Amino acid sequence: TCALPIFRTRIGEMIDTGLLPADTSKAELKSIYGALSDDLQQSVLNSGGARAQQLFNRANSMNKAVQKRREELAKIVGLEGDVAPEQVLGRIERMAQAGTKGDRNTLLLARRSIPLHDWEHVSSGIVERLGRAPEGNFSPDRFITGYAKMSDIGKDALRSEEHTSELQSRLHLV
Repeated sequence: TCALPIFRTRIGEMIDTGLLPADTSKAELKSIYGALSDDLQQSVLNSGGARAQQLFNRANSMNKAVQKRREELAKIVGLEGDVAPEQVLGRIERMAQAGTKGDRNTLLLARRSIPLHDWEHVSSGIVERLGRAPEGNFSPDRFITGYAKMSDIGKDALRSEEHTSELQSRLHLV
């Protein structure tokens, strides 16, 4: 049974990537994947009992959740994490917007996935983008217009004490 999980994983990767052997349909591979999953489930039950099966099911659920998060984060950084930093900032900025352009779930996932210190750089970059005039200098009017387009969740996700005081000084509110 040691080869069973490895084989099932390889089949799953083929399904996910779409790189299929010649003359093989995705439906056939899904059927094989399902049968391998059933066999693996039965093997776990036979060798470890109900508790092992419960833990196996929990591990599978956790893996599905991790895979879903990776897919969501790939919307921001690309499948290989190769999206240029300026594009990443643009994508996060769009996710923070109100209305149909925004994507609060992925924004909040990104916020939870990035360490606080690094998120400070992200939000600082977005604040800079929001206020950047075509000449390259910071424009308070441009910032206020861009900030007004953000959802409340987007504003909260990008807000920090450091940026609040920085913005107050840039906007001459202090």
